[in-house]
Amino acid sequence: EIKGMKTKEIKIVDWTLNTESSQSCCLRITMGGYNTFCESISSLTPTIIIPREDIEKEQLIRAKLFQKIGAVMLLRQKDIATNLVSSIQKALSPVCAQNMINSQEKMIKNNKNRIKDAIFS
Repeated sequence: EIKGMKTKEIKIVDWTLNTESSQSCCLRITMGGYNTFCESISSLTPTIIIPREDIEKEQLIRAKLFQKIGAVMLLRQKDIATNLVSSIQKALSPVCAQNMINSQEKMIKNNKNRIKDAIFS
């Protein structure tokens, strides 16, 4: 279904090591591992996190914390089939995207250790 959203303006990359292309993207969809999460916040990119929820709860905990302050959107695995496309559309809407970016900027500006503190507390 997500592949159907691909157009001239929308490029869908399944996975990349190329940090330049990932920093220039307009939306990240990630499981929310520590490194990817920090990259998303530091690059000021609207982000949808679809965390693992089976054995490790770390990604889910992190996603909930940062959704609460508006820095990311959380999409639960059980809701992917019904809500993925609408979540992408919402995250790309100018107001939602700007709100996430503003929250991310505020986190970085106010306290550079806030991300680390929240993750490890």
